[in-house]
Parts: sequence; structure tokens; C-alpha cells
Amino acid sequence: RNTDSVPQENFDIYGQHLSTSGQPLWEPNGRIICNDPYKQVNPILIFNIDMIYCAWSDERNSSPGIYYQVYNSNDIAQLVENGKMIFWGIGGGINRHLIANRSQDVVVMWCDSRDYETLGYKIFFQFLNSDGSLKLEPNGRPITLPYTGNQLSPSVVVLPDDSIIFAWVDDRNGNDKIYLQQIDSNGNRLWGDYGIPLTESTPVEQKDPRVSYKADQNQVYIGWSNYDTFAGTLRFYVYGQMIQNEQKQWGPDGIMISYYPEQDFIYHECTLNDLKENYFSWQDANLTEYTQSIFTKKVEATGETAQGWPESGLQVSTYPINNWDCKQRF
Repeated sequence: RNTDSVPQENFDIYGQHLSTSGQPLWEPNGRIICNDPYKQVNPILIFNIDMIYCAWSDERNSSPGIYYQVYNSNDIAQLVENGKMIFWGIGGGINRHLIANRSQDVVVMWCDSRDYETLGYKIFFQFLNSDGSLKLEPNGRPITLPYTGNQLSPSVVVLPDDSIIFAWVDDRNGNDKIYLQQIDSNGNRLWGDYGIPLTESTPVEQKDPRVSYKADQNQVYIGWSNYDTFAGTLRFYVYGQMIQNEQKQWGPDGIMISYYPEQDFIYHECTLNDLKENYFSWQDANLTEYTQSIFTKKVEATGETAQGWPESGLQVSTYPINNWDCKQRF
């Protein structure tokens, strides 16, 4: 909400606590979480051990940073007014930030350009406590050692042992390709100092990485959009991989999820939007009907489409779509 005098320049963070029946429990127009001068945007909330964590991007001191606030079960702020700093003051910009639960704390991850001119955007992470203390070094720890190339569009999942698997888009070798890293519960790298590529092959482009965990089978699922050539035509299709006991289960390059009969492949373009356990969801652009629809698909641990699910996925809405002006999107 913009509550300052300069239009489109000063945004503040507000929040609301709703009861189970949808009734507001805080002030009628929301409670101020941060109204420091200049701009605060992109708040993210998460619940952890009866605490509510809120993290946001902040430009209060003319340089991009990330701050957070914690509320207890009585809705009382635990940190200083306008939040505690996680990262600030190194220069550059913040591309994206995420927050996820661990057993006794939370982890915040972000991309920043502190060394953009020489190294590009890099991903950092920090462990946060509810009392405002940080467990790692100031301004976060990088997920790899330095190298020239951007790390963008991170996705993460926390495992039961509090280790974290990261997936991101990386252009270190020219093409946008997805890389992986696992960080142990103490913040140490497990999959090399530079991460590992998701696939052995290097397609024209990979994007939209998503990571999810299926606890009952101890399986990590990874999805992405893969730019493929079919009959001489380049199209994005949705791919997936399953990792169990640190081993790829669906071959070195994963499997295609958004499947179509051979004669229909070039008439569809599919980009991944979400992944929850072994349910993949994507946007399908039909290039002959000029329509766009949302599909989802359950995939078994074997890589086969789950029983009862269409091979090409289930269209989640059959509402009539007649043209590009009536798209279905996430």
C-alpha cells in the first residue's frame, strides 16, 4: 500500500489475520508490518512453530535489501519496528526471494547482483530465528563458489533432515540450463562447489524449475520447461525427473510429462507452472486453435502416467475458450 506522499515510489507492507470463518482479527484496514520510507514490496508469509514469519524486499536506504518480521501466536511482533535486516548494502538488485520452513527455523533464499559486472546474479541463503538472530554469515551464504554466469529463478524444497535442494536456471556455458545443489542442515554444500546439471544433454533452453518432496516415499520430484526440437520446430514441453536415495530414477535427462500424439506435438507449447509432490501443472498453448488452457497430471514413481489420468494431462477447466483474449493462466 502506498501511504507516502510520492506516488508510485513509496510502498508499505500491510497484513491481516483472518479467523477460520474469514473474519479479520487485526485492524479493519490491515496492520502495518513495515512503513519505513521509500519502497517495501513482495512480502512472503510462512508459519513455523506457532510463529508467523514475513520477509520482503526493501529499499529504505536507497539500496535493495531483504528484511523480516516475526509474530507470535498472540499476534505480537517479536522483532524491532519495521523489521530486522537479512541482507542489504552490497549494491545491485534482488531478482527473487523465497522462504521455507525447517524444523527449528526458516530459510530465506534470494538472487542478488552484488557482483553482477564480473559474475552475474548469484543465489544466497540465510537461516532465520524467531528472535532476530541469523545463523550464517552476514548478507547470506552462496550456494556455489564464484564463477561467471547468472543463477536465476530458484526453486527449493526442504527435506526431513533440514537439508535443502535448490534448482535454478544457469547460463554459465551460454545456454540457459537447470542446475541443482543440496545444502545440509548446517549450510554446507553436498553436490559440489558449483552444483550439478539436472540433465546430461544440453537443449537450446531450460526454464521454470520446480522442486517438490513426497514424504511417504522419500522422493524428490523436479519439473521444468524444456525447449525441444520436433520435426524441425522448436517448442517448450514439460519434463520431469525423480530422485530417490540421491539417484536419478528417470534416466539421465528425465522424461516428457506434457505428452501428445506425434502428429499433434508441433501444435502445442507447454510451460510448467507448479509441482506438488508428483502432480505436475502447466499452461498449454494450442497454436492451431489460438487458445491457452491449464493442465495437471499425476505421475507414478516409475515415470508412467498414474492410472485413470489422461496421458496428455487433465484439463482443469472446460470453460469455453475461443481466442487468445480468453486465456487460462496461473
